[in-house]
Amino acid sequence: MQGKGYLINFVTYSPPEKNRLVDIWYGSDNNLAAKQAGKATNNYYLWNSSINQSVKLPDDYPIYSSIDSDRYVLAFNPLEEFQNITLHPYLNIFLYDTKNQSFQKIFHQIKKDIVHSNQGKYIIGLDPKEQKWLLYNVQLNSLSTIDKHGLRNPSFSNDLSTVYFESDSELWKYEIESGRLFPQGFNKATEIIGLERKISNPQFGFKMNMLNTDSALLIKSVDKAKNLTDFSFLYKRKIIRLTSPTQNRIKEFKYYKNAKQFITIEENHNMAPRVYLTNWQKGNREEIYRVQDPPATLLKQEIISFRNSIGIPLKGILYYPKNFDASKRYPMVTYIYQIKSSAANVYSLPNNEATGVNRRTLLENGYFVYEPDIIFDSRGTGISALDCVHSALDALKNNPSINLSKVGLTGHSMGGYETNFIATQTNRFAAFISGAALSDMVSTYFSYDYAEQKPNHNRFETGQFEMQVPFSEDKDLYLKNSPIHHVENVKAPVLLWNGMHDDVVVPTQAMEFFIGLKRNNLPVIALFYPNRGHDLGLNTRESKEMNKKALQWWNHFLKEKKNKTWIKL
Repeated sequence: MQGKGYLINFVTYSPPEKNRLVDIWYGSDNNLAAKQAGKATNNYYLWNSSINQSVKLPDDYPIYSSIDSDRYVLAFNPLEEFQNITLHPYLNIFLYDTKNQSFQKIFHQIKKDIVHSNQGKYIIGLDPKEQKWLLYNVQLNSLSTIDKHGLRNPSFSNDLSTVYFESDSELWKYEIESGRLFPQGFNKATEIIGLERKISNPQFGFKMNMLNTDSALLIKSVDKAKNLTDFSFLYKRKIIRLTSPTQNRIKEFKYYKNAKQFITIEENHNMAPRVYLTNWQKGNREEIYRVQDPPATLLKQEIISFRNSIGIPLKGILYYPKNFDASKRYPMVTYIYQIKSSAANVYSLPNNEATGVNRRTLLENGYFVYEPDIIFDSRGTGISALDCVHSALDALKNNPSINLSKVGLTGHSMGGYETNFIATQTNRFAAFISGAALSDMVSTYFSYDYAEQKPNHNRFETGQFEMQVPFSEDKDLYLKNSPIHHVENVKAPVLLWNGMHDDVVVPTQAMEFFIGLKRNNLPVIALFYPNRGHDLGLNTRESKEMNKKALQWWNHFLKEKKNKTWIKL
């Protein structure tokens, strides 16, 4: 707020009823979360500090949100048309005028994370169907469509004449009066650094994004094809380069306005974090601190380019074992999730990872580690993941140092689901480890998500699984991509693990896959951790145990070191 209008909310909280004889669930109830979280009743007032007067807002809508105005606020009912098809409700947004005591509908079924300017002059939101931004002018009561896809994170200039957008290809400048959109000349993925963000509504992500365009804008740009990062100033349409493009991951960039110097913390897969001091005007760059890890400098990485069966270009990151000897053949562990190549410059220590997979430990124990990209398409989550992994393995056929008969596959969460499914479809892996993994698409689709406090079907239709259709419209698609429906086809030993307090992927999913394998007399071991949730925590007792067992599992099946008595199949 700018000191004139303040939105004040008095909340009355009703906790969920306990010790009731029966808990009734109604099919018409779109607020099942209240059964866990209770209900909040809001009483809003808009206080004008300059005249020391407050106005009680009407009870027509349960939620009001500030737009930095002493006259206008936003009003909406988040459950008005919510059918749990998406993770978050789309919103019908109304502008309430406290002077005229009137409501004006300005957005229909728009995504949350609305952005407004200061002084409550402009409001911008994303239309989820068209994937285009809509700009509402409060004073003129006019709505404009910004006709371009892929724009994100809108930010208003301090003179309220323009809106800047980040994107995966460029920094864009939208002139509000003319309605024209101009590229700023970066030709790369961009991010504005040091943006002034003020949260207006933390529950729904409403915020005020303002840029001081009277001074230089600090821009981070990334060439995703080459994995190169650099920083620049944008000032009066000119780009002033501050850094040379680097393949290092820049973890921190500290720059103080009116200063000639900045500090970066950088790392890479073979470089422990280092701190650099740079004078951008003189072009001087000085290393002022480094984490000591000499063995990391010996690590080797190769970027593998491949296409899946429908021709989409992807990448895989192949990490070579420590002290690699080209005259030898090594086993390999393939670690999957979704897009992995964006983390090719991340430094790793031999920690006890929360997900049971530590790249550095595997490299130091004589394994290749392969992390291929996975994307989903209309064939379904599992089938498209299988296609990507097979194509990624095909790209390694000419590498004589990899023993392709001794390859393991592992993943956690979504990567665990992908591992489960792929295990039912291929004979190209010698062993599997699957953590906190879904195994039954259909039962999970029709289950309740206690973590998000809503039905689970949105996770499949519009969420991470990207199935795009409800089960009722394409049952065969779900059955084809559900691991449990093909469990009898698994060809190699499977190690499953789950935290018993996991409310993201409930442990019964691991139990179901375990029972399916056991019923078909297939080799399987399951590890259940009573005090852990969706992961095991970094360097906890449980993660130490799981990481140790994971290495022993790979040694047993990929190196034939069969000396651990707990592996009984």
